[in-house]
Amino acid sequence: MTEPEARQDVLVIKHYGPSDVPTIFPLVKEELERAINISGGRYSIPQTLHELLIGKLTLWVVWDDEDPIAAWVLRIIDYPGRRTMYGDLLGGNRMTEWAGMMDTAVIDWAQKFKCTHIEIGGRDGWIRYAKPFGYEKAYWVIEKEVPAKEGETFEDTASVTVE
Repeated sequence: MTEPEARQDVLVIKHYGPSDVPTIFPLVKEELERAINISGGRYSIPQTLHELLIGKLTLWVVWDDEDPIAAWVLRIIDYPGRRTMYGDLLGGNRMTEWAGMMDTAVIDWAQKFKCTHIEIGGRDGWIRYAKPFGYEKAYWVIEKEVPAKEGETFEDTASVTVE
């Protein structure tokens, strides 16, 4: 009997566009669901899937062989003074193994789209992973839910215009 070959794990980070999402999203749904569940209602699985399919969000996956170990959803925000690559849904495992590779990949992606900054939104725990790559806590957000007026709902906020 021969000894099994030693296997060296090689992690791969890959970006997926809208045409790949129907195949890839089900494989990483569980990872993203954890992030979505603590998003305070900012996202849901159906909304995230829709935004990925129409290209408003972009999906990045970290693979260990054929197994996804992390997923990150990014978007571009055009502020009045700068264009930013923003990541706000990140879920997965073994972050210390792939954080540097992801940082390099996202910098390349941000440069391609003329982004001058990268922002990551999330809980304070993520700061310890991002700090070694030059990220600093820039600000924090406080929030309060706005109650609907009596007899009204906020279900169709996409059609609201500000005059």
